[in-house]
Amino acid sequence: MLLINELTQLSQRSLLREILENSCINLQWREEDVARTKFRLGVVLRAMSRPEEAAGWRTQALNARKAWEEQLPEFNRSAEYTDEDDMKLFDDGVVLHHGRTTGIWSDGTHW
Repeated sequence: MLLINELTQLSQRSLLREILENSCINLQWREEDVARTKFRLGVVLRAMSRPEEAAGWRTQALNARKAWEEQLPEFNRSAEYTDEDDMKLFDDGVVLHHGRTTGIWSDGTHW
């Protein structure tokens, strides 16, 4: 089971990097979509025990979200958010076709 999890993480990391680093982002992608992808990559990298690299992507994502987080219905500036909570906030800000994974789009295991 551990090997499957590691392969899944490697695959996720590769796909997210492909989006961010190899010009897969086009005019249909908004800042919110890019920020969500960066945050998700940070989550994956932290799960792969790469905390320094993860922190850089996560910081970029959270800084980008500051521009539009006040418009999110569930946002509470004084709240402490888990990664899952943050992912829900990012999902609220992205286009449905760019990979929402929380709420009704979740498979119950992954967010």
